[in-house]
Amino acid sequence: MNKCFLPKITDYWDANRGVPHPFWEVVTQAKGNDRALILQLIQDSITEHVRVLSDENLCNAAFVMVDDLYKSANNTAAFDEGIRQYLGASAGVFFALFSKRGYVIHYIVDNEFSNTEIGVERPLGLFPLWFRASGLAYICPQELALHLMKADGINRSEFCLKLSQYVREARYVSDKVLDSCHSENRHYVFLDLDSTDTSFGKAFSSSDMPGVLTIFRNEAPIQGSKCEVGFPTRQFSGGQET
Repeated sequence: MNKCFLPKITDYWDANRGVPHPFWEVVTQAKGNDRALILQLIQDSITEHVRVLSDENLCNAAFVMVDDLYKSANNTAAFDEGIRQYLGASAGVFFALFSKRGYVIHYIVDNEFSNTEIGVERPLGLFPLWFRASGLAYICPQELALHLMKADGINRSEFCLKLSQYVREARYVSDKVLDSCHSENRHYVFLDLDSTDTSFGKAFSSSDMPGVLTIFRNEAPIQGSKCEVGFPTRQFSGGQET
């Protein structure tokens, strides 16, 4: 019996239990061949769950899963090789299979983070590692602004002071990255930490494309909060609680 086979596919990322990823500790503590075996069992479990899900249930699971990933990322400062491998074996495998079924997920977030060193720590540092390990492109104008600053030789410690000088160009760049994701049918998380009236126009422009599951979060990522969800075969269904 596969001991890594959980009752529901969403159990692998359930952020409402206080232990968002039940096999993190198991993966992290295992070494060498033991870790490789556990990761393979997780991949096999995800594959089997996806195989038996209807398209409707698959899209519902994708919505819950990506929102739980975001909630978890907002409640941890941890990221190491074990977590990276767990996210790849679970979420990464799920998203690859989601693509094979003809779907793509666009998770759009309008959440404010204070323009302080502590406030931007996760969006600039943890989130890029977290979501890319999960098989998602991570697009954030403020994070792109940081890269533009680095290219100009500006130290990371000056980010908060210099952001206003770079964010307009960074939003232009983020729109170009979104265009690429849309044309290549890539999954992504798009987050603007300090949105404007035009921040999300490019991201929402793909919501009517075939196979696109669009999720919009503008409530804080806490238990009982809601997202708007645009399923591939129907219009926005209103607030969906996760």
